[in-house]
Amino acid sequence: MSVTLIATGGTIASTADAEGRVTTTLHGEDLLAAAGPLPVDVEVVDLRVPGSWNLTSELAAGIAGAARSALLGGARGVVITHGTDVVEETAWLCELLVRDVTDRGPVVLTAAMRHASEFAPDGPRNLADALAVAATPHSADRGAIVCVNGELHHARWVTKTHATGLATFESPGRGPVGEVSERGVRFTAAGPPPPPPPPADGSVVGDIPIVVSHWDVDADLVDWHVARGARGLVLQGGGAGNVNGRLVEPIERAVAAGVPVVGTTRCPQGEVVPVYGGDGGFASLHALGVMPSFGLSAGKARLALGVALAADPDPVEVRRYIEALEVRA
Repeated sequence: MSVTLIATGGTIASTADAEGRVTTTLHGEDLLAAAGPLPVDVEVVDLRVPGSWNLTSELAAGIAGAARSALLGGARGVVITHGTDVVEETAWLCELLVRDVTDRGPVVLTAAMRHASEFAPDGPRNLADALAVAATPHSADRGAIVCVNGELHHARWVTKTHATGLATFESPGRGPVGEVSERGVRFTAAGPPPPPPPPADGSVVGDIPIVVSHWDVDADLVDWHVARGARGLVLQGGGAGNVNGRLVEPIERAVAAGVPVVGTTRCPQGEVVPVYGGDGGFASLHALGVMPSFGLSAGKARLALGVALAADPDPVEVRRYIEALEVRA
């Protein structure tokens, strides 16, 4: 069995032109050639998408769908090359949509911070490492993994922490789940439990805006989004999930109208918890029906809510799906 490489572009597949502007120019076969001799057969699928900052939920679900099809078609593992800006979100969507078939092999996403025209680009080594992870039998049934800089991070926890630095990917509060070195692929920690089963059609609802709380927030934003057809809302608050009190009444109206709302925090570690009452405290929001994100960032909570709505839009089932994502250990 071979490993499937799904090449989607990104810095790892980019070069600079004469004026120094960086764009995607390389295909999957080019990436493999740069990665050097490989101990596994690789089947290449070029799945070009716009720069990762221009992805849509539909396009990202297409990437996850291609990974799922490869595993169901007999691949021993899948590697996805991707742009770094939102790779953590595509990885998380793969976890939500593909985890149930990763007993056949892992889904490993990799990327690069230095484009291929730079001195000592990091892409070739990252790709070689990711292919090694995908080909390793004990990588199976671990879900979606991001492999960069010799470290393995689970999609649930990984995030990009530095705009340009090589050691940008971390799992705050958790750390890597493994590493790739001269000793081979080694897992050092378990990942989270599997999420609920994905929608039968592998889709995700994209009409879910993120409302960011700040001192002078425009409370009309919530009603505006709901009036324009938002299927759900994600709140990004501070601390334990507290938001500006101006948002409380429109949030209450949204929940009453059947629009599910998930609360998150801008803090890179910790979770929203119903501690603070009063105007905008998360305890008050929770009493109105706002769901906690259980440590998911706003971007990842948005995808989880989108998958939950695609699986079953009934508010009771959406809440059950989100609550099933809690990690207790």
